[in-house]
Amino acid sequence: MAVIPELLLATLNELGKAELKTFIWYLRQGVEGFPQRIPVSQLEYADREETIDLMVGTYQPEEAVKITLEILRKMNQNQLAETNLLITGIPL
Repeated sequence: MAVIPELLLATLNELGKAELKTFIWYLRQGVEGFPQRIPVSQLEYADREETIDLMVGTYQPEEAVKITLEILRKMNQNQLAETNLLITGIPL
């Protein structure tokens, strides 16, 4: 399962600083269908790697991919979502 955190990191690395801030904002708001939230205090100063660790630890790797896809779609980053994450083969 170490592959999924690496894919998530590669995906977040393609986001600019402002886009990453928006991604984390969506994550803090909670994602529909995923009732458990990461506490805002843990995400407040999190960098890309820490954000991924928090997501995988909170949601498990497969769910972290699904949440990432949902947030990227909300951000109109469909191409990034498709090229980086749909290769995992995780059913959506």
